[in-house]
Amino acid sequence: MTSRILFFPPSYPGESLNSRVSRYHILSGNAIFSTTVAELFERANVGLSQVIPPNIDALATGLPGDAQENLKTIILGNTLFPLFLPFIGKAGHAQSATANWYGGEITHMPRRVVGKHGETFLCLDCLHEDETEFGLAYWHREHQAPGVTVCWK
Repeated sequence: MTSRILFFPPSYPGESLNSRVSRYHILSGNAIFSTTVAELFERANVGLSQVIPPNIDALATGLPGDAQENLKTIILGNTLFPLFLPFIGKAGHAQSATANWYGGEITHMPRRVVGKHGETFLCLDCLHEDETEFGLAYWHREHQAPGVTVCWK
């Protein structure tokens, strides 16, 4: 199968999915963000602030390589899902793309984190550090965790 997404920026350490999608938008040259979202998620409107955004499996399938491995890498590396993992239950039979690699259907997963919808948080010290180390700044997912008001560094 040929990949429909020919490039997607590699992830920086602790980078949020929103940040990766935003970098893709800039690099793609798309004039409208909804065009970018439609290219990646096959929908014009996706809530990137959700713990696991809807249609994330479309992104994973569109990237080169194994779709299940792509999905696992994105969810564990760029979403808040690992933060919730110790607190969620799972059923015995997998029925969703997310559950296939997780080992069972997730029985409870919040769609949004209270107070986080539409808000993106950043740390000026981390931005400066990123620019020095990587040549650009990005949004860290750990700054998006519920209840976090101060950078861990």
